[in-house]
Amino acid sequence: AQKPFLHNRILFLDGITRSGKKYASKIISHFDHIDMFQYQCPMEHVAYMRYFDGMSKESAAGLMQYQTEDHIYSRMIGRNLNSRTSDETFIGKSPFAPEIRARSDLDAGPAAVSRYDAEKWTPFFHLHSVMLANEVLFDAFPFLRLVHIARHPLDLVIAWLDQGWGKRELSDPISLVPLVHASGHVVPWFAGTWPEVYLSYNDVERAVASVLFLQAEDAKGLGRMSEQRRSQLYRTSLERLTNNTDTVLAELEKFLQAKPHDSLPNFLKTDGKPIITSKQDRVQFWDRVRPFAREDLVVKLQNRAREYEAEWGMEDAVA
Repeated sequence: AQKPFLHNRILFLDGITRSGKKYASKIISHFDHIDMFQYQCPMEHVAYMRYFDGMSKESAAGLMQYQTEDHIYSRMIGRNLNSRTSDETFIGKSPFAPEIRARSDLDAGPAAVSRYDAEKWTPFFHLHSVMLANEVLFDAFPFLRLVHIARHPLDLVIAWLDQGWGKRELSDPISLVPLVHASGHVVPWFAGTWPEVYLSYNDVERAVASVLFLQAEDAKGLGRMSEQRRSQLYRTSLERLTNNTDTVLAELEKFLQAKPHDSLPNFLKTDGKPIITSKQDRVQFWDRVRPFAREDLVVKLQNRAREYEAEWGMEDAVA
């Protein structure tokens, strides 16, 4: 069962692996009173278990609340702050780092909760592929705000291949992608309904099929949202964020009801944007996919690419 809420504000940012979520999270962490973003993988694992009906709606909402609020309280009192300077979540990368660090020297308990609320902080969490089970988030925190980042499916496939996804999930002990037992096989959670097909594919085909599956499930999750919940959602694409940054920042300011910190322009100049993919880049990307993937998968990826380009007003780059 759920308990009384620790705090009445929370922000999540979600998207498929390699969508540019960390870059977007660092930008949003430069808005006033948005706490430095955190990544806590057990939270998204709750959503995946609910997606497979591995727990009831009530149990999932309760566990999501407890998991999340444990980390919110730690942030309220300055506990477990990331001090690894090369990490994206290094607390020193927040423009509010002095205030966040100072919490560790102040009173804990109810005083810390009251102080965090009075200062109007918003705790902020980065997630992977929870849109497909977004009901868990809304059931746990009806007042939440959710940002969702999309990315061109071909770019996602190439980014997955560059990071070794399609192979690492099953062999790399550092991977935090949950594995599931399905039809006598062990596969990544997102292949739980098509394990034999997944295992029959090579690495390129796995990346293509996985991206297509996850984008399709994202669309289903979005389609189930009520009008009220959609009003608590802001969607954009990595391409808009990198090519029309000022427009997206203005939209975020309105959605978050928060002003960008004075240091944000300098951050945007010095931190470096994700690679902006050109039409010519995508022509070359197709050459990395076609020779190694089944024709039916290539056709599906081409069709999905055209849909994506039409949705986000992009130039057709399907060769």
